[in-house]
Amino acid sequence: MSYSLTSSCNAPRKGLRDFIVDNAAPCGYISTQREHFTNYKPVTDSSSIGGIASDRVKIEGRGDIRLKTAAGRELVLKDAAYVPKSIANIFSVRKAMKALGGSGQYVEGERTAKITFDGEVLATATDRKGFLYLDLHHEQDFR
Repeated sequence: MSYSLTSSCNAPRKGLRDFIVDNAAPCGYISTQREHFTNYKPVTDSSSIGGIASDRVKIEGRGDIRLKTAAGRELVLKDAAYVPKSIANIFSVRKAMKALGGSGQYVEGERTAKITFDGEVLATATDRKGFLYLDLHHEQDFR
């Protein structure tokens, strides 16, 4: 499922725990929240991403994001982009599948999705108002 991220009344949520699962995002992982990042480094050039509300949006920095999924697994989103003006936090299925290699699989159902590695569920996602959101563990903390 691929979503058009426009600034409409159905715009996605971008709270601290909201990551939209996007299987078409060519730009990788994106976060609007600085507190998501470990080993954060500011970007000093004019790097930007496109495709969000048809405008280019500046990448302010890069780093890793540690997520604890509802499946009880920890995922490390390597080299994620900090884009405070993005309209959503993005979990890139394309980048995750590349990182998992040939043993990773993304399966999308009617209103859910899951990511597996060697047959074991790493993460699930659930539809909320037309967007698939990554299901995070209730103890997920970004401190």
